[in-house]
Amino acid sequence: MLYKHHMYSLTPFLLKILDAIPETIGPHTYDKLLPQLVPPQPYIPGRERDWVEDEGIVNIIEKHKDDEIVSVVGLRESTEYLVKACIGFVWPSEEEMDEWYRRRATEIDYVSGQLENVLTLLDLGKQKGFVSLESIWEDISTLHWVTYNSNEDITVNVSLQNWQQMSDYDKFKYIMKDVNEANILDRLKEQASSFMNRKTVANNHQQEEDLLLVKWLKDIAQNNQLQICDVVMEACKVTGCNEFFGSEIECIKAGLDCVYICSRTDQWDLMMSILSKLSSLCLLSQSNNQTDQRRGDEHFMKDVREGAWGGSGLSMKGEHIALNRKIQQAINHVEAGRLLSQYQVVQFIANISGKHVFVLLHHCWATGTKGHRVL
Repeated sequence: MLYKHHMYSLTPFLLKILDAIPETIGPHTYDKLLPQLVPPQPYIPGRERDWVEDEGIVNIIEKHKDDEIVSVVGLRESTEYLVKACIGFVWPSEEEMDEWYRRRATEIDYVSGQLENVLTLLDLGKQKGFVSLESIWEDISTLHWVTYNSNEDITVNVSLQNWQQMSDYDKFKYIMKDVNEANILDRLKEQASSFMNRKTVANNHQQEEDLLLVKWLKDIAQNNQLQICDVVMEACKVTGCNEFFGSEIECIKAGLDCVYICSRTDQWDLMMSILSKLSSLCLLSQSNNQTDQRRGDEHFMKDVREGAWGGSGLSMKGEHIALNRKIQQAINHVEAGRLLSQYQVVQFIANISGKHVFVLLHHCWATGTKGHRVL
């Protein structure tokens, strides 16, 4: 009510007034005071203009506004009509208001830890025209999910300030915390995929060294959790790769990396399972590429005639051939590792390459030697 009657006088201090409201109070209780992108229409209710506020007095005050008596007494700010005439309606800039919403969100979390109030504040800000708050709202929604929807046996206590300072990959690891073969696909569909898509858009589709999911799969493979990798590859084989990866080729490369990163020497069957799925994906990618090429034959011939064809079709075909060779090579390495383990000769798959391994296999077959451990 006070603000409605003194909009001209109080608006320059609106953000400071809002800062004085305790952070524990729900933002919906002061919704009508929150700044909006489009300035409201100010008015002065309750009375007519007094004689000391008419144009002649205003001109005198403005003429002597630098005089000590005018500035000390504050004649220009003494009544609403004088503020309107001498100063006008001063509304904060868009940058100031946007920064205030973000700062206030951090302060609410720091003081009260109530992420629900943080999300409510930002949601109200979006409703008032600040579409730039969408990204931080989504980021905090992810933090809210990580904090309250993760496994009850695992406590997640991350402040908003620390969360905002984390890299995208560290946030992704929190999202994927405590996953297993049973819930990995649900977690990817419910949270991880949308998070990855948002970050891709936020980065203007610029390709990082590795996608978040690819990097994470490599990490868990390094921790010898190939079962999860196998589940992801199976899902890609059945429903396609586009939901989780940019393409079949990207998925295949990730799967190969996972197999070679694993340091277990008793996972040959699991590795073979992954490789068989990658082989199917490679065939699917080849088939899709051939279909696209057939559909584009007319354009292809036109480009050839006009000298505009860049040979991308052959380039893609060559990539499929190279990937097929890598998959077959990996299958051979797994078979070699399996045979070596039967002779109690332990080798990591990353070390099973080159002629010396096959020479060793031939020696084992020829002599029946067992018990020789190779590191």
